[in-house]
Amino acid sequence: MISPILTLFDRQSKWSIKRKVKKIQTGDNFFIKSHNLGIILEMIKSRGPISRVEISSITGLSRSTCSMLVDELLASKLIIETGKSKSSGGRKPVLLSINFDAGFVIGIKLMVETIEAALVDLRGNAIQIISENIPENTSQSKYLQKLSSVIEKIIQDYDEGKRLFGIGIGMSGLVDSENGVLIE
Repeated sequence: MISPILTLFDRQSKWSIKRKVKKIQTGDNFFIKSHNLGIILEMIKSRGPISRVEISSITGLSRSTCSMLVDELLASKLIIETGKSKSSGGRKPVLLSINFDAGFVIGIKLMVETIEAALVDLRGNAIQIISENIPENTSQSKYLQKLSSVIEKIIQDYDEGKRLFGIGIGMSGLVDSENGVLIE
């Protein structure tokens, strides 16, 4: 998709408009919303506590879009309101921060002889680490059963009613992607 970008320039004290064209990435509404949520989360994480107005100003998102997405993040308890800022007139802006206690993620490393799993809080701190040895010549289905039991165990050991935001799985070494096999 091509998006016009207008720029002003002065040629012998006469203002005119020059049209430039810039390629932009396109996507459906879900993609755009997810992308904008990521932008807002990153802004709150890197510059928080920060107000909706500041987020809108820095990101270029409209105030209404910013407020709608912030309300969604507040409802999910991923961010929290942490106070009010000074006002230059009118209502004091509400400050937003990441709710690091909202939940956790699980990171898993698959290896030929071992499965390692780590339960990690939203600050990046490992809360628990489990390592499970895998017998030599284990079938693919048995390996997947072991993986499932490792995930269940790490969640069961730390079920404090907090939300699981995701599970990331990585493999090191050569992988036969057609057959789903890790090659040594």
